[in-house]
Amino acid sequence: MKKEITVHCIAKNEEKWIWYSLMSVLDKVDRVLVYDTGSTDKTIEIIKSIKSEKIIFKDIGNISQEDFPKLRQQQIDETETPWFFILDADEIWENNMLEKVLTRINQAPENILAVFVHYFEFVNDLEHYYMGLEQKQFPLHNRKEYGWYTIRFIKKVPGLVCSKHYGLEGYFLGKQELQRVGKSEDYLWCDDVYYFHTRNLLRSSSEQKDKEVMQRVEKRHLSKIGLIPKVYRGIEIVYPQVLDRKII
Repeated sequence: MKKEITVHCIAKNEEKWIWYSLMSVLDKVDRVLVYDTGSTDKTIEIIKSIKSEKIIFKDIGNISQEDFPKLRQQQIDETETPWFFILDADEIWENNMLEKVLTRINQAPENILAVFVHYFEFVNDLEHYYMGLEQKQFPLHNRKEYGWYTIRFIKKVPGLVCSKHYGLEGYFLGKQELQRVGKSEDYLWCDDVYYFHTRNLLRSSSEQKDKEVMQRVEKRHLSKIGLIPKVYRGIEIVYPQVLDRKII
């Protein structure tokens, strides 16, 4: 049986990528909750231009870092499907990747709480990207992994809350963060699934619009490095690498 899934998306000044982000998942999911938090560019206009009954849009207005997890919690509370999917407005999925992970969720046993996937970051343009190659230890799961893993698919279970402030927010069951709850077999690790992140690229119509967003400047740490190096901060960059499918 197909397990229905709701997308959770929170945006501000994302006019460069919000259309690609939403369209990359829209035909594969059941519902999309999109909250805008004070965009001053064309983000809201672009969201409203996507004619789909799946999209539930709310214009929230400016919020503080402390209010951000409250919006995440509101999205959890408004979710009627058994699973939800965290989609930042600057993240883009390829069809086969999303199909692959959704198929595994549909086939997963009932004890599964969440799904880990990889992500790649674009650097300067859409033809160069990298992923962290440092090794990370996941004690709960008895795994040593290379690269960046993140939880993007979460089962809506009783007691699930989003807590802490923006930048450090996480999903908790009781006092324990989700990835530290339960046993290793309570999670799916999709080692061959990844999405693309545009955090290092200009995401609004201007640098000034980008600076209106919380922590936007800090997050664009690879946006002005000039010539793309083979190694940056000890992490290898794919150099050069052309994507299999053009995004724009």
